[in-house]
Amino acid sequence: MKDLKKQIGTRIRNRRIQMHFTQERLAELANVTPQTISSAERGTKELRIVNFYQICIALEVSSEYLLFGKNVSSNKCSFIEKISLLSSKHFQCFEKITENFIEAVEASEHITK
Repeated sequence: MKDLKKQIGTRIRNRRIQMHFTQERLAELANVTPQTISSAERGTKELRIVNFYQICIALEVSSEYLLFGKNVSSNKCSFIEKISLLSSKHFQCFEKITENFIEAVEASEHITK
């Protein structure tokens, strides 16, 4: 999980620099704090789904690009776009499931070490 966070952070940083944004400017465009951008770029903290989505929009990239380093074809709806279509109640449920999944993965990493 740590490696994935660092890979996502590197992609955010590279794209931000490519677009000539400071961390503060990206934070403003994504409606998050500069600390959120900084910790995301360092890979020290998971992004909330809504923040991840807002950063994708601000950087004009697909969620698949930040997650996997490749873009989806324009005729496919991205994972994050699908999530954004969920109702508020379903989104909160999905976010809780995601948090539980991350906690389980991190716990299993500690057990296997």
